[in-house]
Amino acid sequence: MEKGGVGDLALILALLRASNNVIEGRTRLQKMVYLLKNSFDIPFGFEFRMYFYGPYSENLADTLQLLKAVELVEEEKVKIAEDVIQYNYEITDIGQQFLETYLSKSAKNQETYDRIRLGVQKMLNLPTSYLVLLSKKHYAGVEKAFYFFMSDRSDSFTGEYALSLREFGEKIRRVNLESLVFHLYRGDFEKWFSEVLGADKLAEEIKKLRQKHPSRDHLREMFCDIVLVKES
Repeated sequence: MEKGGVGDLALILALLRASNNVIEGRTRLQKMVYLLKNSFDIPFGFEFRMYFYGPYSENLADTLQLLKAVELVEEEKVKIAEDVIQYNYEITDIGQQFLETYLSKSAKNQETYDRIRLGVQKMLNLPTSYLVLLSKKHYAGVEKAFYFFMSDRSDSFTGEYALSLREFGEKIRRVNLESLVFHLYRGDFEKWFSEVLGADKLAEEIKKLRQKHPSRDHLREMFCDIVLVKES
């Protein structure tokens, strides 16, 4: 399924179908989408920001309203306590037909739906409060990740990031050399090691490497020697 646009509409419908056709509560739906995107590699196009109940996407909320407006999804308001309304979402017959047509367009769409079903199976019996905790924990980790860029331009992101020293060691073996050069000479590596990982000694060794101005031909090898020794 393509990312964004009609693809996002179909992915939400697929999520609802995989959840026995209904999801109880906006918070639960938001967290399921977040976890499917980030833990199960489902190509939702929504961007999330931290909110009181964990990662939240305004675009996802708008898309739900669109699905309701075109009658692909039905919204039910349930009063669960004084002044507390729960919003439940159910895929309609029209939504089922739309999804069926979309899935039949390509084997890739069906494969994506199968992955959604596997992800939903792992979450189906988990309480919403636990999904909130899982998504908060993941979001906090991503916020502290090291992101590899090629330059200071926002569109130069390589697509690679590391959440730990182990992951960092894996990424520097293959990330574009220009990214290593860029971050090394800006002091980004030593700052991340010290401020996020608390690895002050490693930060100092990377600083010494930077001050030596190593040749580009040997930079990756020298960098790996320092990081991988510390990792082991």
